[in-house]
This record gives sequence, C-alpha cells and structure tokens, in this order.
Amino acid sequence: MQHTLPLINNRDYQAAVDHIIAVAEFTTNHAWIFLANALNSGTDVESRPEEALWILSELANTGDSEGQMSLGWLLVQRGTLGETQEGLTWLELAADQGEKQALINLCHIYQRGKPFVEADASAAVKYLLRLAELGDTEAMLTMASAAKNGYGCEPSEELELAWNLRAAAGGNAKGNYNAGVAIEFGRGTTKNDVEAFRHYQVAAVAGVPEAQHNLGARYFNGLGVERDLESAHEWYLHAAQRGSPMSQHCLGLIYLKGDGRPANLAEALGWFLVALECGSEQS
Repeated sequence: MQHTLPLINNRDYQAAVDHIIAVAEFTTNHAWIFLANALNSGTDVESRPEEALWILSELANTGDSEGQMSLGWLLVQRGTLGETQEGLTWLELAADQGEKQALINLCHIYQRGKPFVEADASAAVKYLLRLAELGDTEAMLTMASAAKNGYGCEPSEELELAWNLRAAAGGNAKGNYNAGVAIEFGRGTTKNDVEAFRHYQVAAVAGVPEAQHNLGARYFNGLGVERDLESAHEWYLHAAQRGSPMSQHCLGLIYLKGDGRPANLAEALGWFLVALECGSEQS
C-alpha cells in the first residue's frame, strides 16, 4: 500500500483506488471506502475529512449498503445534531439492506448513547434482535444475556435458553456451554443430566474451558454419563491448561486423594499452587 500514499496525497484518487484494487484485491466500492476512511482518519496521509465525506456520500447515494453504513457512522462520529440525525438515517438505510455492521453500530449507539442520542435499551435490543435474526450467533448470545438480565426486555429464563440453543445450533460453542448450565440447573427447562452433558461435551471439544471443567466434573461424579475418572482427569487437565483455577484445584484434589491414579503429594501441591496463583480461594 506504500505506493498508494503519494497518489492519495496528490489527490489522484482514481489512480489510488485502481492501485488498491490491484494490490489488495478489493472490490471497487471497498477500495473507495478504504480511501475515504484513510482521508478521514489521516492515517499515513493528509487528513481531509470533507473529501472523505464527499466520497462516501457519492457511494451511499448509489445504494451501496456498506457505503451507507460508513457514511452514517462517520456523520454520527462528527457529533453535531444535524449530522447525527442524518447519520442515523443512513445507518437505517444500510440496516434495511441487511448490512450487519450498520445494525451493530445502531445497537452500540443506543446502548451507550451519543451526543443528541439518549441511551435506549429497548432500541438497542431491537437492532440486536434484527442482527440475531440474520444468523449472527454472537448477537444470539447477547440476546440470551439480555433475556437473563432483563435488559431492554422482560427477564425470561425460557427466552435466555432459547437464544443460547439457537446460537448452539448455529455452531457457537459458547451457546452449548450456556445451554448446558441452564439444563443442568433447570433454568427455563426441566433438569436433564444427559442433555447437559451433551452440550458440555460439544463446547468442551470446541475448546471452551468452562465447559471442559464442567465435563470433567460430570465424568468425575457420573452425572449424565457413566463415572470415568480417567476422562475426568483428561478434561480437568484441558481446562487447567487453559487457565481454569477450578480445574487446577480439582487436579490437586485428585492427586491428594488418589482418585483414579496413585496419590502424589508433590503433584497435588503443584496444582494447588497454580490454582492459588490463578485466583482459587479453595486452594
């Protein structure tokens, strides 16, 4: 991109865009947005926010959703009343075309508030819901959290579980972990050890350390699965290596008591010390 900078500084924008497309394999519209963002921020080039605004306005008026999103966000960031209102309009237009980043930006604006825009939890959740309905599993997890805490909606354990299950079905292992916790304790559904184990297993295999610890505990106690001390040790070890102080403490207990393997006081002490360093109060 270094060869692009002189072209931008010389205002040879078309040549700069052509070079960006050739080097970075951007689409034409993405190249113009990249150029506009560079001009607005002044990153490695002379700052020219008004020219950035003109470029994005031209692009947004063609109906390009990413251009509309970029223009809307730039206007909101400028912070005047008129520009904020116009920026929200452009963000809405982009969101109506399914532009995910526009929905994320709108959600953040109403979640935190901006000059001339009051924080509004129900509005933030409205945009979050639209994002989740587009299949965004992180938005689904956040919808679950909103349902749990009553943020912008009535608290509902059933709705919390439903969103976590949707996230899990979409391939987000954190959804499996959250669903496992709800099913283990009967929050929003009937307690079911076998089903809780299944969700923990999916999340543990995907690398979620909390799920790895809980899977180890399920194997150790024979909940939802036949008791298997070797598998318990294996999953506690996975979680411990990822920094779980609970699993580190449990490994200390295993070696202290000799559960499923010979007792080893030195090994037990080692794990208790690691757990203590990671914040375990039990150790």
